[in-house]
Amino acid sequence: MKKVDILTRVEGEGKIWIETENGKIKDVILNIFEAPRFIEGILKGKDYSVIPDITARICGICPVAYQMSSVQAIGRCIWYYCLTGK
Repeated sequence: MKKVDILTRVEGEGKIWIETENGKIKDVILNIFEAPRFIEGILKGKDYSVIPDITARICGICPVAYQMSSVQAIGRCIWYYCLTGK
């Protein structure tokens, strides 16, 4: 079985194992591990207007994805509050 120890551009760390038999791929195992980052704890108690800027710094490769996810979450919270008053 062949192994690639480091994969880049994945969330967390990744490894891939490729098993070959007679020159053909028999099995592939992909393992991606993402350690907890506890971003929720950092955001707790912060004003909603600073959350997109904080979450954009989670990842240097894809800051816009985290920023937009936080904006969508804030939008859903505001929508919920407007509907329920809670």
